Amino acid sequence: MALLKLPAKKPKGKGKQLHIDYTTLESARATAPSDWSAEEWLEDGTRQEEQGERYQVGLKAARHLANATTCYRLAATLSPSSFDARYNAARVMQTLGAGHLGPPDCLEALEAARTGYREALAVLQPGQAGEATARIDALYNLAQADASLFAQLENGICVVQDELDRKRGLAQEAKELFAEVERLQRVELERYIGSGASSNGAEEDDDLDVDASADSATETSVQVTETTVVTPRLVLDTLLAAIDFDIQLSDSSLADPGTDAQVRQSAVAAFSRASDLRDVIAAQEGGPAADLELDLALQQAEIFATWSPEEARPRLESLVAAPEATPRLIDVLSMHADFLVENLPLSDHASALSSLEAALAAYQRAATLLSSRLSPPKNIPAQQLPTLLSANLASQAHVHLLAHLLDPPADFRSRKHADEAQRLALEAISAAKPAVWLKVAGPFSSTAPETLPAVSAVRGANAQDARSDWATIAAVRHAFFTLVRARYWAVASSGPSTTAELRDQLRARLWSEWKVLGLAGPSREGATGVDALRRRELEWWAGEIEEDLVAKVVGADEAASERQWYAALAP
Repeated sequence: MALLKLPAKKPKGKGKQLHIDYTTLESARATAPSDWSAEEWLEDGTRQEEQGERYQVGLKAARHLANATTCYRLAATLSPSSFDARYNAARVMQTLGAGHLGPPDCLEALEAARTGYREALAVLQPGQAGEATARIDALYNLAQADASLFAQLENGICVVQDELDRKRGLAQEAKELFAEVERLQRVELERYIGSGASSNGAEEDDDLDVDASADSATETSVQVTETTVVTPRLVLDTLLAAIDFDIQLSDSSLADPGTDAQVRQSAVAAFSRASDLRDVIAAQEGGPAADLELDLALQQAEIFATWSPEEARPRLESLVAAPEATPRLIDVLSMHADFLVENLPLSDHASALSSLEAALAAYQRAATLLSSRLSPPKNIPAQQLPTLLSANLASQAHVHLLAHLLDPPADFRSRKHADEAQRLALEAISAAKPAVWLKVAGPFSSTAPETLPAVSAVRGANAQDARSDWATIAAVRHAFFTLVRARYWAVASSGPSTTAELRDQLRARLWSEWKVLGLAGPSREGATGVDALRRRELEWWAGEIEEDLVAKVVGADEAASERQWYAALAP
């Protein structure tokens, strides 16, 4: 669900072109008209934010959004009791941290957003117009900021102190906030329904002037504040967001049998309440809503895929074939492909290869939809498409690696799955749109058995299109380590006389290629240095591959050798 956003304050017109230096609060204040009020800074913030949304991604989008935060913060200095100014500054800072900035700026932006929401909540006065729904909006966005920061820490994109404790604190707060938001929304929903308000949530008049009767000696002006109306759909959205976070926790480094049982119970209970709300919405709207039914069907399938695989299979298969799933077909195909790979029947060799073939077909179909320029997916923000495509291609590479290990080639020259795994991993790197990606002269099997193919760096032609946000860095890193793993297992079939030599060649290349891709940038190192970052990278990757399907296919001894090889790469 998108961030809950206050109604925009419409600018009063373009007026005279101003040249304001938004770099700092001081420079903006010094270069703007000296008589600007808090209201005018709010309007300029709205202007800047709209410009950022127009560009969507890239340096220009980030610059305009940063300008908007400066405007909103200046409005807050001029009007310390303004909830709007503090809330909007936090919300735009959250947008920057979640989707535009690289590490460590993205972490700092989300921390600033969390602080901003708390400051906004602190100035809310009980009983003031719109106080209840404003509180709900701020608490909901604070929960989402917690979830975003948790995801960044879980991805380990930079070295931070006390990481495990910070993740535990974020997880606990997010869980509590989602529960509190639902509680407050239900209170407001009961009040709203009890008031007999119209079903569409619109007031009869936004501004009502009440003329006093003859018995009254004064004229009263009543201003109705425009706020978010709590509807059953809004409560349901909160429940789905809470379930998504439960699933995220189940797959995180915090997961253990005890916590997994708790989040499973939480997710199942939340889905039951969401189903009850679906019936309420259907009664209000005169029948089931197709978009809502699809959202719930996907959420239920994901719950089953996470905790009840035997129930997930038939549901996912029916969703893939259902015409009504077309608006979310990328999600359905990706979920089905992931499920097939994660539940591979290794005891039946033929069935395992067949499942890999079906998973690959689903991934390829989803990739076609993700990369369509003529008809891009409407339900996915444009800025997310490159990283989603990168993840898809990395998953395809993983499927080919599994096929290579399950069905090993007879000789060095016939390793089509190994070659495809490496080709797709390289493609996944470039799909994320980083400033630099890698290029290999030819397929692995085209070189001499005792030599790795030459690798060169390719710099993008248009630097304006390059991405440097944290999600891009995470996608590039995942694709890169997928490539390293594909090469590692490709050399394993080169014969005992060359395997050790090829792995030494791969070890010698790894950190230089990692650095070329920009994964060793100073912004990721912080004050800890590149050696600490390399150790963090290997720790993250070891967690990614621990006891996965590759380990089950190759056996415990070979899997232990792989983990030891990665451990030996640490500085």
